[in-house]
Amino acid sequence: MRPHPLSRAVSAVLRAIAAKKQIDQHTIAKRTGYTADKVSRLLGSRRTGTQPIGLDDADMIANALNADLLEVIAEAIRDTPDRPKRLPTAAEIFEKGF
Repeated sequence: MRPHPLSRAVSAVLRAIAAKKQIDQHTIAKRTGYTADKVSRLLGSRRTGTQPIGLDDADMIANALNADLLEVIAEAIRDTPDRPKRLPTAAEIFEKGF
């Protein structure tokens, strides 16, 4: 499993909302005050991936899209049923081996 599955799912949901509303990343940048480069890094694409998106950034982008952040997160959770629920302990890591 790739790292940050929930974060990636949030980015994917935001990308889908933007596509549905036909709002491009430059418009999102203008609405948020972010640079186009930052929006691109946060939302990325399925091919290029993304940097993990934080709650504050997700909230800013959701607002720029007139979307409810809680609904975005709920959809992302539904899209990632296999996400890890906790990190393994050091003992579990050593027991399993590298």
